[in-house]
This record gives sequence, structure tokens and C-alpha cells, in this order.
Amino acid sequence: GESTEGIRREIENQRDILRAIQETEEMTNRLITKTFELKHIRASKVVDLMKNQRISEKLAEILKDPNKITFDPFTNILIVKATPKVLEEIEEIIKKIDKPRPQFLIEARLAEISDTYVHELGVKWGGATWRATEHSIWGVSPRPSSSTGSMTYTYPGGGGPPTTNATISLPTPTIVDLGATPTQRTTPSALGIVLGYFGKNAALLDFQLSALEEKGVARILSKPSILTLNREPATIKQGYRIPYLRWVPEVPVPTVEFIDAGVKFDVIPSLTPEGKILLDITIEKSTPDWSHTVQGGVPALFTNSIQTSALVDNGETLVIGGIKISDISETLDQVPGLGNIPGIGEAFKRKGKKLTKTELIVFITPKIAYIPIAGIDY
Repeated sequence: GESTEGIRREIENQRDILRAIQETEEMTNRLITKTFELKHIRASKVVDLMKNQRISEKLAEILKDPNKITFDPFTNILIVKATPKVLEEIEEIIKKIDKPRPQFLIEARLAEISDTYVHELGVKWGGATWRATEHSIWGVSPRPSSSTGSMTYTYPGGGGPPTTNATISLPTPTIVDLGATPTQRTTPSALGIVLGYFGKNAALLDFQLSALEEKGVARILSKPSILTLNREPATIKQGYRIPYLRWVPEVPVPTVEFIDAGVKFDVIPSLTPEGKILLDITIEKSTPDWSHTVQGGVPALFTNSIQTSALVDNGETLVIGGIKISDISETLDQVPGLGNIPGIGEAFKRKGKKLTKTELIVFITPKIAYIPIAGIDY
């Protein structure tokens, strides 16, 4: 009797243990819906940010299932349906990535300067910058008094043999080389602007641009400013929209649509550990070509673009050029009074075409607007 009773109790104990294990597994594997309120990052970007972290296979599966992870763009809340263990993993990742980031104020100045006056600016503003398409130092104004690199140049006026893989002494420039003719045989040939620095005197820059505009050799297109976060793109557009009619088959009334023309540039700032600002820049200039149109009178777009990266100090102005613009306009000259006489007026008129060449120059000044302080939750 006692032996049988002992066996029965042992069986009951084993059943209790199995039941507890099953309940624990059910608790562990059951799906729970939890919300995460985000403070400093967009909920729409959390999934991509988490994919860049070291995550478990189960979390990777959750991130691929839109039914288990979603977000509310209005409240910036992340909604996740997962097991408790995966939810704990997500919570730890969010603690690491949802932190305040530096902010930058991007100030820009867009100017079109007469192509003939660009050469004078090269002398006035200084610079011995190498053009990236024709020389290969770095394409930026050199900061030290000497620079080394693989390069080939010819002395002005043919006064010396071409030199390669040399070390040259360069003056510390204040801006890009704007096509100035070098004054010394030791200075490399100036071959047009690409990239350079103006320093931190923004007031002087504004004064000089205004003076150029008053002389009629420059036109300031705009002076926009925009605030952006660290490693987030800031987009600035300056231009116009060209309307055209679009006809759809079996629809009697056309719709009015637009194409964008003008200047667009994207700037992505990043703060380096040394406190400098790394800028990734894309600039695009598009103008309509009315000599080539498609059905409906839609003009083709003539596009020039520049992509570059540069390292600048806080408040320093980066200068980018190299986009040349040609504009052909019709002109009419006539003798006052005689040109308006019916019949014979045409003899006192002269029609022609005028070619105007300008260069688009973009001045970008990034400033650190905010740096988070460690240990303070904003």
C-alpha cells in the first residue's frame, strides 16, 4: 500500500512540474502588445536603425512583419507585438538610439557671377586651389603652407617643365581659386573654381557680394537658412515651376502639371569627435531648354550637378562653384525716333543675339546650434 501511494504521489509531482514548464513556455512565447514613446528620433526610422544594431533572430523576424511592428506618425509612438524577451531587447536598443542629437544651422548664399568677372575675383579673394577634374591634390583650398600629392602642372607661359609627384609651397587662401592668373612661377596654374574656404567673416562676405551686385556683375539669388539634425539632410530649393498640360486618353479635359527648374542643394552635416563639421553636399542646377520640347510644349531640362564632401570649422564658410550658365537673349538696337517710322524704320534697326555667361557660386556656412550634454535627459 505505501509503495503504491508513493508512486502515485511521484506521478502527481511530475505532472505538476510538466504543467509549470508548459505554463512558463506559454508565458515566454505569448505575444504582448507594447508601445514605446520616442523623444528624439522619428518612429518611422526606428526599424531601419534597429536593423543596423546587433539583434536576435527573433527580433529580425519581427522587424520584417508589418503586422507586428508599426508606428503612429502623429504621436511618434512605436507599437510592437512580440514576446516579452523580444520586447526587452527592443527597449534596450531604444535606450541607446533615442538620444538627443546635435543640431546645425545651415546658412547659404546663392549667387550668379559674371564669367568675365570671376577671373578678377580669383585675384581679389586669393587662392591657389586645384581643380579636381584637372589636378588631383584634393580639389580644396590647402590649409598648410605646403601640400604633397600626385599632380601635374605646367608653369605659366611655358616657363618650366611639367612636374609630377612634387611638393609645392602654396599661399594660405581665403576662398576658391576663381580662375586667377598666377603671378609667380612657383604658383600652380589657376584653372577655375571647385571648392574652397572663405573663413568665418560672414559680414565681410555679405558686404562683398552686395558690392558685386551693385556693380551689376553678380546677382544674389537667395540667402536661405535652415535648421537640421546631425546626419539629417537639409534641402534648399531656389527656382520656379513650369506648368504644362497633360492629356490622358479618353479624358476630354487636360490636367495642369509642373516641372521644377532652378537650384536645389542637399547638405548633410555630421559632427566629428574633434568638433569639426563634415558636410556631404549635392548641388543641382536645372534650366529649361525651350529649343527642345515634347508633346504639350514641355521643355527639356538642362542639368548641371556637383557632389562633394568637405570638412569645415564651426561657422566657417565653404564655397562651391563650377556650374557655368549660358543664356542667349535677343537684342534690338535702333536710332531713336527713326526706328519707329513705318516703312523705313527697319533700316535704322539692328537685331542680334547676346550671349551672357555666368557662374553659379554657393556659399555654405554651417553653425553648431546645439550640442547635447551627457547625463541630461531633454
